[in-house]
Amino acid sequence: MKDIMDDQQANRDLGWLAGILDGEGSIILGLQKRKNNQNQYYHRICFYNSDDEIINKVVRILDSNEVKCYVSERQFYGNLSKKKGFTVLVSSYKDTLKLLDLIKEDLVCKKARAELLTRFCNVRLKHINKPPTDEEADIFASWNKTKTKLS
Repeated sequence: MKDIMDDQQANRDLGWLAGILDGEGSIILGLQKRKNNQNQYYHRICFYNSDDEIINKVVRILDSNEVKCYVSERQFYGNLSKKKGFTVLVSSYKDTLKLLDLIKEDLVCKKARAELLTRFCNVRLKHINKPPTDEEADIFASWNKTKTKLS
């Protein structure tokens, strides 16, 4: 009985995490132009919030699912005031894939981007330490077509 309740809580936590990412986070895939004309892609998943309890819950859920993350403090500016806030960052290919596998089905606004980033990370893992591939360029082109205010 305890295992069933633990599984139900874990599922609720992952659904909550997907909602926080949809509403308070970003799924990012970018292109950095290098001086040597060798483009380099980068990615990250970020959760932003000024509430310590929310950030702590995000970190607890990631930790319990063995997803490595980094937390940084930052200042948010708005309405003529400064407010302390936090960013939780997931940036390795393997941890990104693990996280997206856990929450992708519960995403709403960022689901298309999650699917593209999953494809991108899988391709990049096959070509680690090699120049970007045409397939990565195609994924990035598709990514740019998904840009919305909610992404």
